[in-house]
Amino acid sequence: MDRLVNSPVFILSTARAGSTLLQRMMNAHSLIRAGHELHLCDVTVNLEAPGVQIAMRNLGLSRRDLENMLWDRVLHHELVRSGKQVIVDKNPDNSLNWRRISDYWPNARYILLLRHPGSTLRSVIEMMHNEIIPFVNGEQGALNVTGVDGAALYYIKKQLNAITAARDALSGLTARYEELVTDPVGVTQEICSYLSVPWERGMLEYGKSAQDPIGAFLGDTSSNIRSGQVQPGKLPPAREEIPDGILAACQALGYSA
Repeated sequence: MDRLVNSPVFILSTARAGSTLLQRMMNAHSLIRAGHELHLCDVTVNLEAPGVQIAMRNLGLSRRDLENMLWDRVLHHELVRSGKQVIVDKNPDNSLNWRRISDYWPNARYILLLRHPGSTLRSVIEMMHNEIIPFVNGEQGALNVTGVDGAALYYIKKQLNAITAARDALSGLTARYEELVTDPVGVTQEICSYLSVPWERGMLEYGKSAQDPIGAFLGDTSSNIRSGQVQPGKLPPAREEIPDGILAACQALGYSA
């Protein structure tokens, strides 16, 4: 099947692993388009009408084929609109769909962005309480907050398992949030080398370049991101603060607990 974008770049990470920071740094590059979260995996096609089922079946196109084509078209739209050469998509849920992505784009490139699982869980819980719950309450009425912390743990464990599997199966570049905020020059130089583009110092002060708006479901809205520069990261939580359910993931991803 023909693809409009032959070799897109996907940032695979858990939520709150620094993907918005990396996205904005990459988008500051003159040749890289890395916009806000596109939620491609939630873009679906409706084939309920009998006529369209027959028509698409005669074309040899399944629902998944059509959805993949639509995802490809969205990426192509963004790439052409930007006038750049490399398209990057970032969304934590991409990690849950890496098999489907790799099947459709055999030439895709991957940046696996890791962060200490204890830190990501802590940040997701903070996000749920400080951003998501107030947003949903304002838009749709009261949200029951009971069990939010447990839901965050389940969500992060699911993504951690997917990231671990993706690291074993895919060839790509592994980057760590902890190194991105302490050595942004070295990490972004490695990323640029992987993508075969020259490094640009403007990536370090991404706030000086044109960027997409950020808000709920588009990316991290924290003051650190809004600062337009790389900010120091927090230390990971102490061992006694890390749930047993993610200790194995800490070890698998090379973090102590």
